[in-house]
Amino acid sequence: MSNNDVSLKVLIIGSGLAGLTAARILREHHDVTVYERGNAAVATGGQGILIAPNGVKILESVGFNRNRAGAVPIQGVRTYDKEGNVLEDVGLDLTARFGAEYMAMKREDFREELLRLVTEDSGSLGIGGKPAKMVFDMAVVGLDPEEGVLTLSDGSRVAGDVVVGE
Repeated sequence: MSNNDVSLKVLIIGSGLAGLTAARILREHHDVTVYERGNAAVATGGQGILIAPNGVKILESVGFNRNRAGAVPIQGVRTYDKEGNVLEDVGLDLTARFGAEYMAMKREDFREELLRLVTEDSGSLGIGGKPAKMVFDMAVVGLDPEEGVLTLSDGSRVAGDVVVGE
């Protein structure tokens, strides 16, 4: 960041997939704090999630490690009838067309990898800036959008230059 760049105080409400992705991207140039009403182990469940090639490219550009997240490429789609006979078998080689694979992983593992990218030391990630601050067990109960002020569940208020809500 050059001397002319402005570092903003960014407040992010929620540590879900969108909140953590925003925190990872913004932490390189701004002071980021994420407020989560749940504890550090909060997750969105074990269900699966699919990430299209454009999303995979964005995630990989910010250091996402598919192996840590247990992501696997979707190489095709096969449909069956109720007797178990294959109705359709379609290959999905999307890398040549879109520059990345279609990926599947457990949502919980995806979130854990994003949390690592948000909180790990910048030097080990090879980026500038500093890790985002995570504040768990702290719900946001009020927001003044004009002033950029959050009211937290403990009654305290915190001001930022930018508020991002999930």
